[in-house]
Amino acid sequence: MDTQYRVGHNPYFSDTAAGDKIDQDVCFLPYDTEFWFPCEGSWFFFQHDPKYRGSNIPIIELSCLGQSREPFAQLFRKCREVYNGSKTECIIYSHCTGKWLQDTRKQNRSLETVVMNGKTKDDVVTRCRRFLSKEAQEQYKKIGKSHQLGLLFYGPPGTGKTSLVFSLASRFSLPIYVLRLTESLADDGLERLFREVPPYSIILIEDIDVAHGSRRRDSQKSQPGVNNRPGVSLATLLNEIDGVGTKEDRIIVITTNDGQSLDPALLRPGRLDMHVPFMQPDESSLQNLFSPHIPGKDGFGNLIFQQGCYV
Repeated sequence: MDTQYRVGHNPYFSDTAAGDKIDQDVCFLPYDTEFWFPCEGSWFFFQHDPKYRGSNIPIIELSCLGQSREPFAQLFRKCREVYNGSKTECIIYSHCTGKWLQDTRKQNRSLETVVMNGKTKDDVVTRCRRFLSKEAQEQYKKIGKSHQLGLLFYGPPGTGKTSLVFSLASRFSLPIYVLRLTESLADDGLERLFREVPPYSIILIEDIDVAHGSRRRDSQKSQPGVNNRPGVSLATLLNEIDGVGTKEDRIIVITTNDGQSLDPALLRPGRLDMHVPFMQPDESSLQNLFSPHIPGKDGFGNLIFQQGCYV
């Protein structure tokens, strides 16, 4: 018996009262070839038809010789096991010679380990959760706006900007694509890298205040020859963040130590929708961080709080 299953694409996220991570269906991406492969003692035939029966709908077909569908159940259980195991780690990509390469896999980090004053962290998490919901996708589509969220994290070094990005990626099971605006990266290279980032990913641009393309144009005019420097231009950067051909379903996070040095065109809503200040944690935040690890309220614990040490 030749049994065939169609596997369609399902949304990655939805609002749920049980938490931010949901038990997602396994999703497959098209692969233009055909081949046999073994799994759990059975042989399967993979075939991808980009234009099923003359239509523009791509179809993936899996076939297995035999009298039972149980081999398919075993295959999908195996896929789910591998997929669910990957959700305990955050995958981080970097680029080299104009291509994205997997840099590392890091154990997920809890949001509770990121120290921030007040309710700032909760506001960021709520904004990201709302953005990733089906309702937000429909609303963005209804008003004709690209489904993309831009966040600006600004503040002194060591205050948790990158740590919060990592924790957000862990919380919502999103990969991180670290984009470095170096002088060796030209406009065409930036365009190619943005195009290749898949949906439901975080694009992280760190320390953008040191990148030539992001600086205020009035400050550049005061420096002779600065506009002739190599690197990404401001126009290209703005177009990739919020242009006609902008890809959707991505979160762009930009970090900086000096938000005042950035061009106002980069800071406006629609490109960077939420500006999040970072500062040294106050005593209350420090107590919330250290209390689970330092028993008692006297001695060494109080000394740490009084000295204002932080991580």
